[in-house]
Amino acid sequence: MSLIVSGGQLEHIRDHGGYTLPPAMQLGNTWVEYGHIFDAQPQVQTVITFLARNIASLTLHAYERRSDTDRGRLTDHPLPRLLRTPLPGRKLTRYQLLFRIVADRAIYDDAFIAKIRDTNGKVIGLLPVPRPWVTADQGSWIEPGGYWVAGSVWVPAEDMIHLHGYAVESLWHGTSPMAALKGILQEEYEANKHRQQMWRNGARISGVIERPAPKNPRDGWSDTARERFKREFRDLYGGDGADAGGVPILEDGMKYVPAGLDPKSAQYIEARKLTREEVAAAYHIPPPLVGILDHATFSNIREQHKQLYQDTLGPWLVDIDESFEIQLVPELADPDLVYLEFDIREKIQGSFEERAAAGSTAVGGPWMTRNEQRALDNLPAIEGGDELITPLNVTQGGQASPRASAPPPYPAKALTKTRTVHLKAAPPERAVDQAGKELARFFDRQGRALSSLLGAAKARGALTKESAASVNWDRWEGELAMVLTQVNLSTAASSARAALEEMGEDPADYDPADTAEWLMDNAAGQARAATDTSRVQVEEALDADDPPEALKALFATWAASRAAELASRQAHHVAGYTSVVEARKVFGDSARKTWRTTSRNPRSTHARMNGQTVPIDGKFSNGGRWPGDSILPARESAKCKCMLSITGVPESVDDPGATPDEE
Repeated sequence: MSLIVSGGQLEHIRDHGGYTLPPAMQLGNTWVEYGHIFDAQPQVQTVITFLARNIASLTLHAYERRSDTDRGRLTDHPLPRLLRTPLPGRKLTRYQLLFRIVADRAIYDDAFIAKIRDTNGKVIGLLPVPRPWVTADQGSWIEPGGYWVAGSVWVPAEDMIHLHGYAVESLWHGTSPMAALKGILQEEYEANKHRQQMWRNGARISGVIERPAPKNPRDGWSDTARERFKREFRDLYGGDGADAGGVPILEDGMKYVPAGLDPKSAQYIEARKLTREEVAAAYHIPPPLVGILDHATFSNIREQHKQLYQDTLGPWLVDIDESFEIQLVPELADPDLVYLEFDIREKIQGSFEERAAAGSTAVGGPWMTRNEQRALDNLPAIEGGDELITPLNVTQGGQASPRASAPPPYPAKALTKTRTVHLKAAPPERAVDQAGKELARFFDRQGRALSSLLGAAKARGALTKESAASVNWDRWEGELAMVLTQVNLSTAASSARAALEEMGEDPADYDPADTAEWLMDNAAGQARAATDTSRVQVEEALDADDPPEALKALFATWAASRAAELASRQAHHVAGYTSVVEARKVFGDSARKTWRTTSRNPRSTHARMNGQTVPIDGKFSNGGRWPGDSILPARESAKCKCMLSITGVPESVDDPGATPDEE
């Protein structure tokens, strides 16, 4: 019978004897244990509690395997009861248990849970033990034989659930991420210390006071005069002095010479943000999820939320449930039949409409039985659920799925004949307006950032053409690529749906995945070209007679006309591309496109092209693939109002009633 029993030695520990781990990191002149870093460093605490809270909020279910396609969830069984109430009769909850496991793993890469047994040796409870209390001992190099808790209570290995990660020279424990973060945490500590010292200094500035040397050495500053000046200066301008923070009044030709960095120059806010980014990266967490919203948008945060439970938390969940399956399940159930699994469906499931559509297609289609679908959702099998269901509209109508049952928008017989549709290659006005607003915000933000950066260079008297090299153009290009990607995706969606409606198709048939890769590549290329242009413009402004005024005028132009021009050009290009892509999907590769001018006074080059016809993937005589194509010069593509006519036979519907003669 184990020594670890309810009300036994672990429960009666009063003095845990101090931490058994050696000091982990030196901050200043003090050695600090990893757990104390969690207490003192807000960036570390933010990231670790984010991990622990999200995992602890999930439910760990127990399932019984009945067959390869059938399983049942265990509810009235000792294992799920123990997971729901880890320590019967006490206030420890499942959430608190999982939170402790994840936090200890995140801080130390080790976590310990003692098995509480009754007098018959049956596991009746789980008690998390703080990592600093535990020391592994004895055993082989593969695993320890047991653990000392608080240096006084011996716990055999079979009575301790031990979760740990990887260590280079040991299978007994893991390696804390704090070790890899040592440098940046030390830097953050020193920065905090410097900030505190600066704010304690009432003058709010650092520097030295220069006093002119006397002509006669005998007239030098006496020790008494020097001490008097220091005392009076400190009393007036330091600490809580009457003129603290004011302008010091000096004497005897003295001069104050500033030294050191002010808070703005030291970039304290940026440094704190960098620390959080580095800590988040060490735990593989996307920055927007821990409050770093520099590049966050509604759509990418939604995608990163999905990524959270797949790439970030997924490995943690597998590690926890597999550790429990090996070290706990055999105590209470047959490990060959019973397994554990976190329920993340509520966190990552789509909308009700998306799940209903996917479920009806999967269950009703001829490729999956109802019981197979129920097994994926951890639901028990039902009688008759192993038969494939093939709806009549699929077998007789020749449709791909039971959901494809809506009648075509045109009579089938009419759709088998050649048809011509006219598509506006220009984007909807609201798409151009929205693109202009997004790009105007970007250029305004970048202009203000450059003003601040180059203003600092001006203050140092070092504002030259070479100052442009201090700008982080790579970051600029990356941010612009993200903005243009959002602009492209939004414009493509509205333009493609409008084109499908013009062609008599369902606008809901537009699939963003068909064009996403091209749109992102296009955004990256346009961002690169625009950034190169911006760099040249900044260098030219810095080389002007009055650089500050030239920069001011340049930034004003960026936020006004340049944003609108780039938005219009980009929106027209994307609209033409998506219109051609959707037309090819409807009419096939054999379709042909015709250039149509629509304005009363078209460009002369466009007027000559009116009626010109080429294959759907061909180029017109001016080299463009559609009106507004970005490969055309600006004078050819800007604000083009021309249209495309697409001629072909739609491939999506055949005429089942046509005779050979009619065909």
